[in-house]
Amino acid sequence: MNAIYQKLVLGRIQNAVQKARDIDSITHPGMKGRIREIVIGDILRPMLPSDVGVATGKIITFDGRESRQQDVLIYDRQILPPFLFETEGLFSIESVLYTIEVKSRLTRHELITSIRNAEELSGFPYLPGKYDEFDKPVDHDILKVMPAIFAFDSDLVGDKESEIDRYCNVAGSRTTPIGAICVVSKGYWYWNENEKS
Repeated sequence: MNAIYQKLVLGRIQNAVQKARDIDSITHPGMKGRIREIVIGDILRPMLPSDVGVATGKIITFDGRESRQQDVLIYDRQILPPFLFETEGLFSIESVLYTIEVKSRLTRHELITSIRNAEELSGFPYLPGKYDEFDKPVDHDILKVMPAIFAFDSDLVGDKESEIDRYCNVAGSRTTPIGAICVVSKGYWYWNENEKS
C-alpha cells in the first residue's frame, strides 16, 4: 500500500477512535451508542465504492420478517435501494453485505448477544437472484449477510485468552455466525474457509 495513502487511512481511523473516546462522559447510553455508530460509518464510508452505502436500520425479507435494529449496515444500492427515513432505513436482505454490531466494551455477555442476533439473521430467507427462461428460480450460491462486531474496548486482560478464543468457547460447535471481530488496539479476527485468522 502506498505510504501516503496508508498514513491518511490510519489518521482517519485514529481520529475516529479519539472522537469515540471523547464522548465517554456522556451518560445517556443510547446517545453514546448512536454517536459511536456514526463514527464507524465515518471510518467506512470513504473506503467504499459509491454504489455501496453505510447506514443503520432494520433488515426486511420478502415474507415479512424484520430484524432487530442493526447498528451499522453496509449495503449495495445496485441490488435494491433501501427505504430511508433520514438516518435510518429498511433494507432488503438481498442488498445487505455486512451488519456490524458496535460495542463500547466487548464482554462475554455482549458476545453471546451478538451471536444470537447473527443466528437470527442466518435463518432469514432470500429471494433467488437467477431465473430460467420459464421464470423459475435457478439454484445458485447466494452471498449472505456477514455479521461482524466492532468494539472500542474489551474486558479481556492479559494474554491468556484472545477475543477469537473467547468467541470459540462461547460459540462452541455451532456454525460460525459472526464473520469478523475487531477490537481497537487488540486485534482483528475473521473466518475464512472454516479457519480462524
